[in-house]
Amino acid sequence: MPHFEPKKRDSDDDVYLGLIARACDDAVWLRAINKKVMIAFESARRAAGIVSPHVSPYASFTTCQWLKDRKKQQLDWLDSMAIESECGETLELKDVHDASVSNAANRRHELMTPLRGCQEYADSNEHVALMATLTAAGRYHRLKKHGKYFVENPNWNGANPIDAHEWLKTSWQRFRAAADGAKLTYYGMRVVESHSGTGN
Repeated sequence: MPHFEPKKRDSDDDVYLGLIARACDDAVWLRAINKKVMIAFESARRAAGIVSPHVSPYASFTTCQWLKDRKKQQLDWLDSMAIESECGETLELKDVHDASVSNAANRRHELMTPLRGCQEYADSNEHVALMATLTAAGRYHRLKKHGKYFVENPNWNGANPIDAHEWLKTSWQRFRAAADGAKLTYYGMRVVESHSGTGN
């Protein structure tokens, strides 16, 4: 499977031994298969119109409920676990989780801190702060807006959200190459959010 492939071809033997161990682990294969199945089902729901501004704009109700149930199971597991250090100190695992970036509130702060830093750096250097929204090409959108309503897009090529995200990544790479060629100084953060199953 592609995610077993090392990023560097000249990696040492430990990397390849780790890859072999993962390839022999049933849990790794089960996670990989479950991920592919979830993507396939969600893509089918999107194609069927279950993910749309009229119904559920970001993900299907089924997937949202599955994520809620999964999160509850994880929290229940965290509540039942504790960890002990070599010194004998015991901590509730939920407290450790809540203090780390696994906590959604902390993760949001981790996102906002560098953005604020970019803003302050831009202000102090009299740079222009700009927020740009790049939308995937029309062929990646299953629906298109027609007046107040969304209708089927005849130009939709059947692409799923991962395909749209790849298109956005390629477009961003092209921008960076052009900016570097023009000696343009830029800095900031790129984030992607989904609307109707298409990244923006």
